[in-house]
Amino acid sequence: MTTAATVDTAISVKDISKKYRIEKIDGKAPHFGLMSPLHRLRGILTGKGGGAVYVKEFWALEGVTFEVARGERLAIIGRNGAGKTTLLKILSRIVAPTRGEARIRGRLTSLLEVGTGFQNQLTGRENIFVNASMHGLGKKETQEKLEQIVEFSGIDRRFIDMRVKHYSSGMRVRLAFSVAAHLDPDILLLDEVLAVGDMAFQEKCLERVEGMMKERRTVVLVSHDMSSVTRYCTRAIWLEQGHVVMDAPSQEVVTAYTAETRKAITSRRWTQEDSQRGAAANRQAQLPRFEEGNGAGSSGPEPSEQIVLGPEGVLREPPAARFVSACVVDKDRREVKGVTVDQTVGIELVYDVLCGGKVILPAATFHDAANVHLFTAVYTDPEYMQKPKEAGRYVSVLWIRPHLFNTGTMYATISLTTPTSGKLERHVVIDKALTLDVFEAPFGTPSARGTYREVKGAVRPLLEWETSKS
Repeated sequence: MTTAATVDTAISVKDISKKYRIEKIDGKAPHFGLMSPLHRLRGILTGKGGGAVYVKEFWALEGVTFEVARGERLAIIGRNGAGKTTLLKILSRIVAPTRGEARIRGRLTSLLEVGTGFQNQLTGRENIFVNASMHGLGKKETQEKLEQIVEFSGIDRRFIDMRVKHYSSGMRVRLAFSVAAHLDPDILLLDEVLAVGDMAFQEKCLERVEGMMKERRTVVLVSHDMSSVTRYCTRAIWLEQGHVVMDAPSQEVVTAYTAETRKAITSRRWTQEDSQRGAAANRQAQLPRFEEGNGAGSSGPEPSEQIVLGPEGVLREPPAARFVSACVVDKDRREVKGVTVDQTVGIELVYDVLCGGKVILPAATFHDAANVHLFTAVYTDPEYMQKPKEAGRYVSVLWIRPHLFNTGTMYATISLTTPTSGKLERHVVIDKALTLDVFEAPFGTPSARGTYREVKGAVRPLLEWETSKS
């Protein structure tokens, strides 16, 4: 790998492919390329033969091409085994590609397997110098940063001259990250390392990484945490079985990837072919036939069909109203499959009023993935609530302001009701009709999370504080 000539390009990847040889010897567990020659040599020396070797080729990456501009923050996402870590190892010069080339411009630091290069027989201080030298830092530069590295790691100075073999795993991780975090790289490669150590140390790690981002360092992040992707990265690449599926702004890629993997329901449509079968026959109206909208299917609880209910909760006919469609939309009324916490989102409901003269009101109830009831949204305009509707088709949009939802998956149950003497006559109720994935806001955007890594709670409103000295 050589240095790129293009000033504005930090990383240039062209047709990168990586092939591994997976071998089985006499049906035993698979081995990689080095094992079969050793096995055959042992067979020759012992006179027992080498046994049959079965070779299978596996392409971890194939034809991957992209460029990263200086100061850009790129995320690599995908399922386990998609080739994400292999790609970062090639960029880090740990693994050589089978074909293609990767050009790097600037000092590169990789945090792939934190603690790699630490020697058990060396002390913590000695390992700092060794690890720093592996990342291209000279002895003088390391000496100047030594106190900062030790202080950031949180390791007691009494133990810094103790052999690393006596360290706990947490101490090793903290020291290794501290070394890497003080290398002042031009390019930073991160592979799921934002979750190292305990909670307090994680906060320090995030602050350090965020500080690098503010300095417009080039960052390539591999993560399964989609909120980290939308928060820290402006662009994302989706890998699947070693191939690039999508390369676009991070929120677009994350919403597409989430919709594919979770099968989120963001749009549904229903039709009614025969609304009645006859009350005398079975006292049950025919349930509407369900047509799947975009992204139909769900990994969560299956939504029910349109249930037509009377005032006492019994099935009634003919129905006074029915849903035609429901959709999650953005502020421009376009369907979306996911939003960040700082975005306005709408629930668009299209419904038919079949019997004029009744007050018909739409409503929506929201639950999170743990089935915690978040809130119920109802009409609150007194004049509208008392105005009977004529028969016909109506469209209502529930607008949800930014900074209300916390991150995660939300479910919307929708209904059409008539208020009667303090009670509700429920005409239609569709349980968990829509799914909405909410991700973290981009880095630098004000949010209720503040500088914390996450804030617990079912909702996360952005509120104002006022403090004065008493």
